[in-house]
Amino acid sequence: MAAEAGINGIVHYFQPRYSGTIGSKTVVSASILDLIDQGAPAEIDFSALNVFLRTGFYIGASTAFRHIRAMEPPDPSSLGVTPTDLDRKAIMDAYIDLFRRAVQRQIRQYGSQRVCMGLSGGRDSRHILLELCRVGAKPDLCWTVDLPNAPSEFIAAEAVALRAGVRHKRLPPAESVRSECYKNQATSFESIEHAWITGAIPVMVHQGRIDELIEKMFVRGGRVPLVQDQNLFPVQDALEQVAVEFRRHLTMPNPIGSFYLWNRTRRTIGASAFGLLCPGGQHVGVPYLDIDLFRFLSGIPDSATVDHELHTTTIRRAFPEFADIPYAHKIRVPSSLHIRKLAVDTAFYLLRSRALLDKSGAVVRLLRSLVSPARVEDVGWLHTFSIYLTQVGLASTGHLREATLV
Repeated sequence: MAAEAGINGIVHYFQPRYSGTIGSKTVVSASILDLIDQGAPAEIDFSALNVFLRTGFYIGASTAFRHIRAMEPPDPSSLGVTPTDLDRKAIMDAYIDLFRRAVQRQIRQYGSQRVCMGLSGGRDSRHILLELCRVGAKPDLCWTVDLPNAPSEFIAAEAVALRAGVRHKRLPPAESVRSECYKNQATSFESIEHAWITGAIPVMVHQGRIDELIEKMFVRGGRVPLVQDQNLFPVQDALEQVAVEFRRHLTMPNPIGSFYLWNRTRRTIGASAFGLLCPGGQHVGVPYLDIDLFRFLSGIPDSATVDHELHTTTIRRAFPEFADIPYAHKIRVPSSLHIRKLAVDTAFYLLRSRALLDKSGAVVRLLRSLVSPARVEDVGWLHTFSIYLTQVGLASTGHLREATLV
C-alpha cells in the first residue's frame, strides 16, 4: 500500500543515522560514538553546539562534532502538505478518523502482541492507548516514570490505565550521574532538558517579524552557562543559523510547528525514542508519522492551534468517557535528600571534566544549591548541562568511557 510505504519514508527521517569519513570511506551508523570508535574525527563543532546550548536541539544535519553529520532533513515543501480550510469541528472529526486509520496501520505492520507502552500524563500517549483499547489491541503493560516535579504525571496515567483496564507499572526516575551519562551516549548527544517556550505568537510570523521571533522564542541570549571560553559561543551566530533554518519552513501552514517537528522532535525526541526505548532491537510504533495523518496535521494552520486545546478537545470528542481525567502538570521541585545527593555526585563526576566545561563554576553553583533552599531547583539543569558538556569534551579527546544504566 502507498500509505504503508509513506509511513516508513517519514519514520526514516526520525531514526538516528549519522555519517562520518573514516579513512577514505563514508561510514553510516545509528550511533555517533560508534563512528568515533571506528576512527571518525571527533573535533567539536562549536557553531552547532552554540545553537544546541541556546535552543535545546541541533538544527538541520549538524551534530556536536564537526565531521559527523546527521541525516539531511527533507524540504518541508516537498512532502505534499496542503493547508486545510476546515472549521474546528471538521478538523477534529478528520483528526479522529485519520488517527484511527494510522493506529490500525501500525497494528498491521507490527502486530498487537507483547506491546509495552509508555504512558505519560499528557495527550499523545493517552490518545494512542485509548485508540488501541478501542480496537481490542490493549497493551500488555503500560509504564509511567513518577517524576518528582510532576507527581500528577503518574496519577493521571494511573487513572487512565485503570479505567481502560490495562496493567500499569510505576517506574522511579533514573536521576543519577550514571543514567545521565547513559542517556547522552544512547542518544548520540542529541538530548538535554531545557525549559524553553514551546508556545508561540503566530502573528509575529505573519507580520514578517522573523528575527524578533527567533530572538524571543528559540535562542537564549547572554552567556552560555558553565563553559570556559564564551568567545566560542557568540549569540549572533546562533541567531543567524536558526534564522536560516526557520525560513525553510515559512511556506508551511504552521511554520513554527514545522520548524519544531523537523528539528527538536526529529533530532531530540527521535533520538530518545529510537535510542533509549529499543536497545534490543524492539519496534517503536509511531502512528503520528503515518503519512496521511502527518500531512493532515501539518496542514492545520497555526491559527487553529494557538490556544493549545485542539488535541485536548479532539481526545474528549473521541473518548468522552475519559474526559473527566485531568492531564499532568509540573510543580516546584521540593528540597530533598535525593536532590542534594544528586548535586554531590555530579560535583564529584565533574572532576573528570576537560577543557569545555567551566569546572570550578559548575561545582560552586552545585555547592550553593546545597546550602541555599532558594537554589535547590538549580540542581536539575546544572546536573544535565554540566554532564553533557563534560561528556562532549571527553568524547572529542577520546577519553569517554562507556556508562551503563543499572
